[in-house]
Amino acid sequence: MSTLTTRAEWITPNLITLLETYKITPRRSLGQAFLSDQETIDAIVSDLSSFQTDHFIEIGAGPGLLTYELARQTGRVISIEIDQRFMALHKDLFADLPIPPIMIYEDARDVNESYISDLLFGDEKERKGDKILPPYVLFGNLPYYLTTELILSSLTHFPTMQRAIFMVQADAVERLVASPGSKRYGPLAIASQLFGHWHIRRTVSRQSFYPVPRVTSKIVELIPSKDSEAHQLAGDLVFHSFLVALFQSRRKTISNALTVATNESDQEEQRRRTITLFLKKYKLSSSVRAEALSPTQLGVLFQHLHAYD
Repeated sequence: MSTLTTRAEWITPNLITLLETYKITPRRSLGQAFLSDQETIDAIVSDLSSFQTDHFIEIGAGPGLLTYELARQTGRVISIEIDQRFMALHKDLFADLPIPPIMIYEDARDVNESYISDLLFGDEKERKGDKILPPYVLFGNLPYYLTTELILSSLTHFPTMQRAIFMVQADAVERLVASPGSKRYGPLAIASQLFGHWHIRRTVSRQSFYPVPRVTSKIVELIPSKDSEAHQLAGDLVFHSFLVALFQSRRKTISNALTVATNESDQEEQRRRTITLFLKKYKLSSSVRAEALSPTQLGVLFQHLHAYD
């Protein structure tokens, strides 16, 4: 028998009571801070349901309050949740929905478009060949300690997203929208800004979560550009590694930083010629640092350097 029988029954008690009913304690190791404010949930669902799309793919359902509301209004939700402790809660919570969300109890970093396409189409995909995933919006409340990794993996695994809506802690937003030359500028800003541009939609107070985090959160929207080649580069794992290595020496000149990042002495002469041509193309000084280059410039440099691999 279900522990929860009606929507009114689970929405009346607060989130703490709901979690206690299912003997679930938020895990610090997973960075769990669950959205509990109904007004904020309704605002997010209103934003999401306004988009013309076939599916909504959620990263991190948690208890599933937002998941429930979106599924109730749209019937087109696919949700990824790493914490299998929520399975019983979800089963009861979603039982009264005409079209419950499709739940995937896996690490979101291991799920991609192909995985979900197989899940949606199954045998049909085998009969008719590869099936492209229908239009979708990606969204999620991201744990702070995994914000960078989850956004970068989203660029890799979900390249055809119509847009992404993420809730992140406020200081993470600075790393998303950072400009060249700023302290927060790095691989996350570069890759995501190659993919598209960020729009800050709203601020969410600390009190909207349980447990209460130390800082406020913001809801941000990633709106993809129309450049599919830039999308591919933004999600390239080799490009990500290149950026991480490059920014470990962010205060070095681009030439010296690349010596450390590439570590390929057998291609030293070709690398130097490539850098010289790159600097000339963009009218840059030989003393320029990686942190001063735009996402587009770094993308071009990466492609030129790897054209000889």
